[in-house]
Amino acid sequence: MEAFEQHISSMETKLKENVKEEKEGTKKVTKEEIKASFQMLEEEFKKKTVLLDETRQAHNNLEQYTRKNRVRLFGVTVAEDEMSTPERLAIDIFKEKLRVEIEIANRDGKFRPEGKHAERGRERS
Repeated sequence: MEAFEQHISSMETKLKENVKEEKEGTKKVTKEEIKASFQMLEEEFKKKTVLLDETRQAHNNLEQYTRKNRVRLFGVTVAEDEMSTPERLAIDIFKEKLRVEIEIANRDGKFRPEGKHAERGRERS
């Protein structure tokens, strides 16, 4: 986006220089040349606007639709004497029982084996 703005700014500067040179009589610029230059700027602007809209839509799609491939697990408990983590336990269950390879991409919240709100589904009072 910044490169686009610089490009437009540079073209504006050139157009202003041409108009100035025409007024001073140092360069002959016709109205047709100015119109052509302006139309070229307009077309470039329209193309960049369309590209920006497409990029925004692609970004939105990435944010919206990448979540469809995620699995969220609740209530996975690990025995105190077990050396495994909840993540490792979930991976093993998917691998052994469902024959599906998964990886841990993100975890929501802290793992609290003990405490007031240890279970996620439990109502807080």
